[in-house]
Amino acid sequence: MTDVLSSRNLAGSTHKHDIMNRFPEDPYDRVWNPYNHRSWLTLSTNSTVDNSDDMFEPPVAVMQTAVTPKRTRKLGFFWDSVSPDDKLYAVLYFADLRNLTGNVTRVFNVTRNGEPRFSWYTPPYLSIGYIYSVVPFEGSSRYQYLLLATSNSSLPPIISAFEVYSLLQLAQAATDPGDGKATLSFTFE
Repeated sequence: MTDVLSSRNLAGSTHKHDIMNRFPEDPYDRVWNPYNHRSWLTLSTNSTVDNSDDMFEPPVAVMQTAVTPKRTRKLGFFWDSVSPDDKLYAVLYFADLRNLTGNVTRVFNVTRNGEPRFSWYTPPYLSIGYIYSVVPFEGSSRYQYLLLATSNSSLPPIISAFEVYSLLQLAQAATDPGDGKATLSFTFE
């Protein structure tokens, strides 16, 4: 079994005609597709977003943009799977780009297709936060995530990016098992 990318999306891309984005500092040279909606407000910062302890290592430039809804207290996005039998994993990336002071708060719940996935999430300020699937999910041809502000949150939800991976079972090994044997048979004098 291997993970195969299904979708990698950058919310809040500031380039209107982007088809895809690549970032020189990305250690994995990933392609990030812009994902925007007219009902979203794009936020950005020139400040560095700390990614030093992040296991997924999204580029800082990805985390320097985000979206939040313009007029509502919920933010939704979706993607279509190739098959309802696909076993999927998702990673959602968050960073608050505003330093919230006083009684200003940003707290939200996360649902997938109406089912609670995470409660009372507060994205960190200028640091990467994420929510990810530990167990694959399946059974639908369309998946919708909703980020819903809690009743005590003064600000709507925010998101910077998300990735979706499909677990793919290979019919045969990707390499010939004999390849390693040939390499091991060499001797050096």
